[in-house]
Amino acid sequence: MLFSICLCTYKRVHLFDTLESLAALNKPLGSDIEVVVVDNDELLSGQSIIEKITPEYPYRITYASEPKKNISAARNMCLLNATGDWVAFIDDDEVADINWLNNLYDTAIKYNADAVFGRVVSTFPDNTPAWIIEGGFFDRKERATGTEISSGACNCTLVKAKAIDNQLFDLEYGLSGGEDADFFHRLHKKGNKLVYCKEAFVTEEIEKNRLCIEFLINRRIRIGSSFSKYRYENQSFIKKLPYITKNVFILLFESLITLLHYPFGKVRFYRWLLKSADRYGKIKYFYQKKLQELY
Repeated sequence: MLFSICLCTYKRVHLFDTLESLAALNKPLGSDIEVVVVDNDELLSGQSIIEKITPEYPYRITYASEPKKNISAARNMCLLNATGDWVAFIDDDEVADINWLNNLYDTAIKYNADAVFGRVVSTFPDNTPAWIIEGGFFDRKERATGTEISSGACNCTLVKAKAIDNQLFDLEYGLSGGEDADFFHRLHKKGNKLVYCKEAFVTEEIEKNRLCIEFLINRRIRIGSSFSKYRYENQSFIKKLPYITKNVFILLFESLITLLHYPFGKVRFYRWLLKSADRYGKIKYFYQKKLQELY
């Protein structure tokens, strides 16, 4: 049994730490691992890291280039080069727990799942603003292991190669993000079982340029817009109308609550502001028909 661990990289020296963590993984009994790295930098900034780590690396590393700046294209290049029975995804700014792969696989077997999504635990650099940590603005929602879900991300994931069945990531999400949520929602709609695993986790240190309310707002708008795109773009007007109407009324309510929380400090104010930003993004997609570019 072969596991293909895939990651895309773009001008990140942290790639070395990610690869080191994969080299130290405990793996399922009787299995082997291959690592697929796709460099989305046309200048091949990751090549020197691959050349440095390869001679002592315990697994075969396939290094490929996708010069077109598009995260979906880079992920598709990963799939093109992955030859395993299972495909795992991790990001180049993350470090995998030593039992990451084991826990994902054990959960897939126990719950007869086609895809399993683990936890991403955020860590922060020195001098991170206190309101960022106190507010938990980079925390992800946790669920009980085995909980069925209808979509997920590529930052801590294991999926059965047969379930992918030549499906690709949509290039329209390539500069905005949300390509993974769309990809796995399509797998879900095809009847594949997606579950959550609390025990499998990676850590991710948040980059300093993201530790501001402007980044958080833009991210929430983009998340809201991409949600509307992959969930409702192909729905009939009769199904879209109640969704849009509901979100307009909720946005008006959340905007009022946001203003009322202004005197109570950044954490409470920003929590409601980001709720409103997500809601606005859900509505924005229908009149703009374009996803906000973040990359």
